[in-house]
This record gives sequence, C-alpha cells and structure tokens, in this order.
Amino acid sequence: HPTELVAYLSQQLQKVTLPLEAPWVVVPNREFQEWIDREIAVEKGSSAHLNYVFPVELIWKLYRRVHPEVPKKLPTDIHALSFRIFEHLEEDELILSTYNGLDNEMLRFALAQQYADVFDQYLNVRPQMLFGWESGFHESKYSFEGMSSDHLEIQMRLWARIMEGLEEEGYHRFARSSIYKNWFELVNEKDRSSIKSVLPKQLFVLGERDWGELLLKSLEGISSVSEVHLLNYSSLSLDREHSYDSTMRNLSRKWQQSCRKSESLSTLITKSMVSNVTTEAYDPLFKLEKLLETPGTIHICHSPRREVEVLKDHILDFIQSRPHVELDTIGISVPDLMTYAPIITQVFEQEPRLPVFISINKTQSLRATIIRLLEWVGSSFKMNDLLDLLSDPNMALVYDLSEDDLKQLKHWMTETRIHFGLEDDHPFSLNDGLVSWWRGFLYNEEEFVTRVSPSPSKLVHKNDQLLLLSKLHDLFDHLRVLNKELSTQRTVLEWIKWMRKVVIDHFELIRNTRGWMYDREIRWLDDLELELSYTHSTISHELFSKWFRQ
Repeated sequence: HPTELVAYLSQQLQKVTLPLEAPWVVVPNREFQEWIDREIAVEKGSSAHLNYVFPVELIWKLYRRVHPEVPKKLPTDIHALSFRIFEHLEEDELILSTYNGLDNEMLRFALAQQYADVFDQYLNVRPQMLFGWESGFHESKYSFEGMSSDHLEIQMRLWARIMEGLEEEGYHRFARSSIYKNWFELVNEKDRSSIKSVLPKQLFVLGERDWGELLLKSLEGISSVSEVHLLNYSSLSLDREHSYDSTMRNLSRKWQQSCRKSESLSTLITKSMVSNVTTEAYDPLFKLEKLLETPGTIHICHSPRREVEVLKDHILDFIQSRPHVELDTIGISVPDLMTYAPIITQVFEQEPRLPVFISINKTQSLRATIIRLLEWVGSSFKMNDLLDLLSDPNMALVYDLSEDDLKQLKHWMTETRIHFGLEDDHPFSLNDGLVSWWRGFLYNEEEFVTRVSPSPSKLVHKNDQLLLLSKLHDLFDHLRVLNKELSTQRTVLEWIKWMRKVVIDHFELIRNTRGWMYDREIRWLDDLELELSYTHSTISHELFSKWFRQ
C-alpha cells in the first residue's frame, strides 16, 4: 500500500546520521515524488532532504559520477540517431528494395525517425539484444513476432553501420550501448572499491513497476556496495472480487507476475532490504479498488509529443461518441506546462483542428513564435496570416506594435488591396504597398510627370503613422533576409546555429522583460547543437522546419 512506503521511508530516514546527506529515492514519476514529499511533511512537520531520481536517470547520474567526462549529449540520443539513420537509409540496397519513395527527403526522414524510436526503445528495454548484434549474434531470447526476416535484417544492418560510423569518428565510447556495457562491468566486477565512494550509501526504490534489464542489473550490482531498499506493490492482491475493468485487472496481475517470475528481481530482493511495515492509516484515495474502478486508459508513450497525439485522438473519439458535449468542459492536466504548452498548441492546430486554451498563452511560448515565423516566411502567405503573426505577443513586443497599430495596418492593407507577402513581381504584394505608402507621404501626386505604379497613397500623412510605417518596413526587411537564407541547404548543425542566430538577432529584446523565456530557448538550442554535432546530414529548409516544429 502506498502509505506503507512512506511509513517505511520515514523510519529509515531517522537512521541517517549525517544531516546534509541526502538518501537517493527512485520514483516512477514526478507525481509520486510530490505525493511522498507531502506525506512525509505532514508526518514529520517538514520536508525531507531527499535526492529523487527517475529509473531512466539513475544509471546516467551514477555513471557520470564515475566518468564525469561523459558529455551531456550523446551520439545515440534520439535526434542525432535519427539524422545518422537518415544518411544510411539511401546507402543500403535491401532498404531501397524494401521501401518505396526513399528518394523523397521527407519520407526518408520519417522512416529514419521510426527506426530511431525503435532503437531508442531497444536501448532502454533490450540492451542485451543490441550487445549481441554488435558482436555478430543474430539469435535473441526476445520474440520477433510480426516482423519479417528482411525487416529484422535491416535493423541489424542499420545498427551495425551506426556503430561502425561512431567507431570511425571516435565517438563509439559515448554510444549508449557502450556506456551500458561499461556500467555493467563496473557494478559486477569483483573489486568494486573504485565505485564504492561515488555510489549512494542508501538507495530506496519506491513503487516501481517496470523492472527492465537495465534497472534490475544495475540495482543487483549496486546492492553489493550500497544499502538498497525495495518497496513495491508486489504484495497487492486481487483475490477479492471487485467490479474492476478487465484490462486493469489483467494489467495488475501481469505486473505482479513479472515481479514473481523475474530471477534477477528475486535475487535482488534476497540481497536487499524489503519493506515489511504495516500501517492502518490507509488513505482511501489510494486503495487499489479505488484506482482500478476509475474509468480511463493507460498509455506508455516514448515522448511528450506522442502523449499529446494520443490524447488528441482520444478527445476526438470522445467528442464523436458524445456530440452534445461542450469543449470547454474538457480539461487537460500536464506535469510541466512550459514543456507541453507549445506541443499541445502545435498538435491541436493540425487537422482535424481542436480549439484549445492554454493559460500560458498570455505569455506566448517563444518557441511557438519562432516556429510560426519560420513557417510563415517559408510559405506563400496572405496578409491575414501576417496580421495573425504580428498579433503574437512576442512579435508585438519585439516590433513595438499595439492593438491600435494592428488595426491601422489592416486598414492600410485593405484600402490598398494588399493580399500577398514577399513577392516582388506581384501587383498586390506588401512590397508594392510599402512603395505606395512611402510615395504618398513623401511626394504630391502632381509632382509625377507620368503615371507611376504603384500609385502614391494618401493613407500615411501623419508623423505617428510614419513611425508605424517605419516599423512595418523594418519588419519587411527582416523577413526578406530570412526568406533568402531559407532558400538553401545546410547541415543540421548549421541550421541549428542559424536558428540560434535568428533568436538572438530578432528576439533578444525579450530578455529585458521575459528573460526566463528567452534563456530557456537559448539553452534548448545549445543542447540541440551539442547533440547534432555528431551528425553530418545536409537537408533542405523544408525538412529542417518540419523536424524543428516537432
């Protein structure tokens, strides 16, 4: 029971002799972490000094303690892996004969992303299988039901080529599979004195369900050096009859069965300290029957974007089955609003479109603004699109445009019949509109000996209007430069560096009022630059834009 975990953890914390020493606590998610913090604070009167980590972080934090030279970003991280596979896809005859349309850059990259996602999951769930592939063994204890021999062969060949390329470039030791091998050797060698000083003295694993190989083998090795406490739900029983959803009952039984049948887990449990604390202070909100009777579904997704895509599909299905439901009665809760807001906005705006209000829209995500700007500049847009872009809070701040200014611009464009964007040779383009407004302000029509096109417009005749016209012309010049720079091919790394320059050149003013937003995007681009420094793919701006807005 969840309250048992807190009771046991509270008892063990009393044994910590050094007040500044923070025991490590492995939790399955942030919500569980916050609940533990709250419950301990209620019981003790203050929050506990704990170092929380998620299972996927545990190995990396401990390994970097032993090898601090390991870079922050690795050549087999998902983005670097996608572009590396993208290069290999057009080099293999088996791949070219299996898939049609790989001469299309977009389709080839979409396939590369799918393979990168598969390899990423293999690294997390089936690392031993990849170890075997790297050693030339194709046999595996894992089933490949539903996969043809050609597709399995493609995966093996792709992975072999990825590792060969990293070996040639000197990055092989930073591949995740290589790091996992080294880690297993460290925690399982006879003399563990080299890592004993960097491992935590106490490690608590609370409520974990996903006992993958990486976590199990790591904990088994760590338990020989550190005091490992396993506190999980394997004692939960479904013997009593309840009106649980059958899927939920089967899922719970599967969890318990996997815990009982895992030899590695059994070994680990015998070597570790397992909670046998009981308490009668049950919180009815956390009783198993309450959790399983709650209607809904559970999905495991590989990324926040995929979570949002699945969520949108379910909302659409919900609306279709209940046509009279009001959209403003549907709410979405996320663990990190700044991370999910731009993703939700982008995914929900795709067809079929779902209107969504996000509270953060009052301080529009800078990343969403940049994506809109690039999509706008790289397309054949209309003036309504420009006005929508300028109504973006970040664009309005950078170019100092008020709501009255936007109304004035709309009036000018309507009266001058301006419909199109950056084209030079179109009679109704923004370029012609600017020439017409400047001529009308600077000259009298009778000063022209012959009729000129575009003809002077008298719409701009005041100094405050001239100031607005100057702002619009400044924006036009910036957009022309961006449009010209997009009409080229660059390596992925060069595109990211260019994007960073765009943010600094066009949006640094935001730092004065929303520094946290600006700095967050710069750090994000810096991380992408580190990761993509391992790749050499040359791509078009269309592919870069599509990838960037994901």
